[in-house]
Amino acid sequence: MTTVNVELDTQPLRREIDAYHAGRPHPDRLLAAVRSAVFCVPSTEHGALAVIPFQGLRWLLVFTSTTELRAYQNRGGGDGLPAVQRCSGAAVPGCSTSYPATCHRAHR
Repeated sequence: MTTVNVELDTQPLRREIDAYHAGRPHPDRLLAAVRSAVFCVPSTEHGALAVIPFQGLRWLLVFTSTTELRAYQNRGGGDGLPAVQRCSGAAVPGCSTSYPATCHRAHR
């Protein structure tokens, strides 16, 4: 996959994740931060959001930046994914009250 660096502002989400790990979880604020964040989501050559099977479930690949996506690929994941889409957390299945997800192609 050819990627352009797409660094996204995920600081509100990172603060809530840090609070969770520090033993100060705020579930409502964490969910709101996920829903308001914008993520990098790899897609297939046909534009579908990329999923991977693991233990009988299909997992959607969602990253906070192309840096995180490249780190995943360097560990051997996500080979052959041709594009990345920018997708709001509100559009990610499981984080949303609306489905299907609406994402925007970041680049090819």
